[in-house]
Amino acid sequence: KEEHRRHERAENEEQRRQETAVKEVAVEERGKKRKDRPSPATGRQTRKMAEIDKKKDEKERSRKEFWHRYEQVQAERRRQEEEDSRKAASQLQSLQNLQILHTVAKEPTD
Repeated sequence: KEEHRRHERAENEEQRRQETAVKEVAVEERGKKRKDRPSPATGRQTRKMAEIDKKKDEKERSRKEFWHRYEQVQAERRRQEEEDSRKAASQLQSLQNLQILHTVAKEPTD
């Protein structure tokens, strides 16, 4: 009788050990699957990262617009300076021609 009980207890313990091992394996498998799919916290992080990316993109776009406008203004300024320089040279040439004419007009004629 005692031998039968010991044998039964040993079988029960072995069965419990096997069930525990199966449960541990199941928990590990479940853990792996859980790692594969994003949790709500990860979803929040993803949204936060998306917002950060959106802000970065907005800053980059704004920066590009600023430099594009800056280049346009610089080009317009250079064009205006060249035009002013041409006008000044033309005026200087006109003044020199007038001076020559005036000098020639002052010379006595023989």
